[in-house]
Amino acid sequence: MESVEKSFGPLIGGLRKNLGILRRWSEREAQFFEDVVSPPVPEAAKKAWYLAKTLEMLSLHLFHQPEPEKALFCSVVKENAHRYVREALGLLEARLTEPLDLHDLAEDVGCAPHYLSRLVKKGTGKTLLLHLRAFRIEKAAELLASNRYNVTEVAMEVGYSSLSHFSKAFAQEKEMTPSDFLKRQA
Repeated sequence: MESVEKSFGPLIGGLRKNLGILRRWSEREAQFFEDVVSPPVPEAAKKAWYLAKTLEMLSLHLFHQPEPEKALFCSVVKENAHRYVREALGLLEARLTEPLDLHDLAEDVGCAPHYLSRLVKKGTGKTLLLHLRAFRIEKAAELLASNRYNVTEVAMEVGYSSLSHFSKAFAQEKEMTPSDFLKRQA
């Protein structure tokens, strides 16, 4: 211990606890061993070389930083599942005027269509179609509240080609018709 402190100075917390611990050699430590067995220097330089290598080995051991642990498989799967759901909902909202194409959406997110569908339903309690409807109706409510568009224009703007389908969807989401919504805004 004294000779180590003589070379490195007083050992503090983490350094002191590394002394005497057995662990696998790192790749660099293994290479060091190979060099010790066959020193790559002339005979006259071996004593200095061995001293330098001893200090290097102590440095590697005392200041060893373990590699971060890899995440468990289950954690990675969960992380990916949450990411798929977030990305899918973000894309749905960005494409609310387009019809839902599960295959394209899943491809853009990076997973299988049926898997994505199950993940969204399990993670949010709603299907992708219900999310799309909610995004469309929320945007429609914003447009109607602006008083710049009539109901038909808003329906077309958020991806509905049928006014009756739009009115039905609006009523299911907002529990009132678009006309009643406009009356409450006035």
